[in-house]
Amino acid sequence: MVGYVPQGLSRIGELWKGPDAGLRVQGMEEKGLTHLSFAYIVSAIFGVALIALATWAIGKCLAAKKGE
Repeated sequence: MVGYVPQGLSRIGELWKGPDAGLRVQGMEEKGLTHLSFAYIVSAIFGVALIALATWAIGKCLAAKKGE
């Protein structure tokens, strides 16, 4: 039974691929797990910082409009 997928579930599984299906770090496909992990961690830190910056900027704009 290992690897068994019901027929109906396999049809539904083809409708949508996960968000990481096409994610690849260019030039690092052949590198080891350490290099890939580092690249993903740096990418995550950058993404979190970008979201924090956008949230901060929106908050500043909303606070400035409220104070007018």
